[in-house]
Amino acid sequence: MFTKQRFNIVFGYLRLVVIKLKLKTKYYLAQKNLVVNHNNYLIRYHNDGDDQELLYLANWAKYFEEEYPILNKLINSGDVVVDVGANLGFFSIIISKIVGEKGNVFSFEPSINIFSKLIDNLKLNSITNVNLENCGLGKSDEILTLKRNKKYSGMSTLVLEQDNEIIEEQVKITSLDKYFFDKVIKIDLIKIDTEGFEPEVLIGAKKIITSYKPVIYIELGGGKFLKSSGRAIKILNDYGYKLPIKEDDLESIPAGRNFVALPK
Repeated sequence: MFTKQRFNIVFGYLRLVVIKLKLKTKYYLAQKNLVVNHNNYLIRYHNDGDDQELLYLANWAKYFEEEYPILNKLINSGDVVVDVGANLGFFSIIISKIVGEKGNVFSFEPSINIFSKLIDNLKLNSITNVNLENCGLGKSDEILTLKRNKKYSGMSTLVLEQDNEIIEEQVKITSLDKYFFDKVIKIDLIKIDTEGFEPEVLIGAKKIITSYKPVIYIELGGGKFLKSSGRAIKILNDYGYKLPIKEDDLESIPAGRNFVALPK
């Protein structure tokens, strides 16, 4: 039986196929230098097999409609925000415009390949209030193996197994506490999207979090993220934070949803 759910899945897949063909055509017509404008937010399309770009470009309006109102409510002009797992810069670009010239964003991306795209996208948008760091955040200084997903760079991970083809990349990790140790900066919000590495990021940010009580905007969910998300919730509770979900709720929540954690 062809259910509505199945129809939506097929329709969504066909929509992405059509958009990908259009982007490829435009890419070659633009002599392999295609920049897509979404209401004055610019993203370059590289046509290198990374469908993460395709998802952003195909769903930018939807993602923006979902995320911008939340971020605009949580963040004020002049705030200092940390973007852990910046990827191609979707959040960093939006946040940089919310905090304005008097604010600052610290964006961390461990993969050198993805980091180069992040730099490019920020330059395209003439952004000057973002501090870029080509490293990941965890609980201590170390070198780890990043499993970079060739098809969807946003699913690259330090801890989880991958279904798609991967490229292993040795990446530098530091902790948020160490990075800001000699910087007298009050952190207002920390966004964390690290594909299962969230607990380690939180452990390495204990001093920052317990001292400044920033808002935490964190990706949690069930499925393959069930165990790490459960640990992250426990850590946040120990730090004196409240979330709209409990550990017991995770199994019913799809992986990859963002939640706001606030100090009690």
